[in-house]
Amino acid sequence: ESLAAREAALAGGTAAGAASWFDLMTAAAFWIFAHERVAWAVIEVGLGGRLDSTNVVRGEVFIVTTIDLEHTSILGSTRAAIAAEKAGILKAGGTLIAGVLPDARRSAEDDAGAVLREHARAVGVEARWLGTGPLTSITRHNRELAALALDELGRRGLHSFSGAPVDRGLLGGLGPGDLRLPGRMERTSHQGIPMVLDGAHVAFCLPLVLGELRAEARFQGYALGILALGADKDAAAFLKALREATDTVACTYVEGSLHRQPEELCALARELGFVAEACATPALALAWASARAANRWILATGSLYLAGALRPLLADSGNARS
Repeated sequence: ESLAAREAALAGGTAAGAASWFDLMTAAAFWIFAHERVAWAVIEVGLGGRLDSTNVVRGEVFIVTTIDLEHTSILGSTRAAIAAEKAGILKAGGTLIAGVLPDARRSAEDDAGAVLREHARAVGVEARWLGTGPLTSITRHNRELAALALDELGRRGLHSFSGAPVDRGLLGGLGPGDLRLPGRMERTSHQGIPMVLDGAHVAFCLPLVLGELRAEARFQGYALGILALGADKDAAAFLKALREATDTVACTYVEGSLHRQPEELCALARELGFVAEACATPALALAWASARAANRWILATGSLYLAGALRPLLADSGNARS
């Protein structure tokens, strides 16, 4: 659905008739929250923000983790345009917690942070920015965003069950092994070969993932890649980032997804210097990669759909571990 079509449906009062599956599930979730008298909830936007069905919520804390080129056919072809759509969730009196720099630090064209800053100022939202140093770890990046959000919730009067104000201290007892999500830097193995399933699908995130994994000896060498990527993602940029980890990749497709076809992805990978094979299914890609892994590890990336399709195929016992 285009933004123009969405705007027309909302303006014409026909939004209910044009409701998507996500719209209906969002409405159902909000009804349950109200029925259960949920005091606070973390609501993740489905797509963009300004016209997303979650944007009926009058939030008090708004978190923008990063901004990169994805869903460009809908949200716009520049990071600034995407930032403007994401900034649509900001509402007067709230606080923005942003992992995007407030000015053009990465390149002259990178004004996504400036767009967020101007939108926040225009609607009366205080902005808190996540530092200005280079990012080296996606876990540390996300943890610090969570810490800033918890501090802000405490400042707004939220207390824990013990009666103490909520703040970043709630994260103090959590180590890296306690923060796990299937398909997000999920360490596992297949036929004795070390393997990582990671749903990173934009070029910005991949170096952070790789930097974190290289702290472990088993993931320091060259990998063999398994890749599936959405049709709306910047495939060339993602492959260039992936080149840091591997020169060989199996390109595949998950049934029911909106991924690029394996042949198209494979052709682009070869243009960029990869040894690449088009595999019709994740199972075939896993078999192809496993047969060629030798002393390498396997990195499956580009899509959470891919991670979900591969998890049941892993041969080793206890395969879904971090």
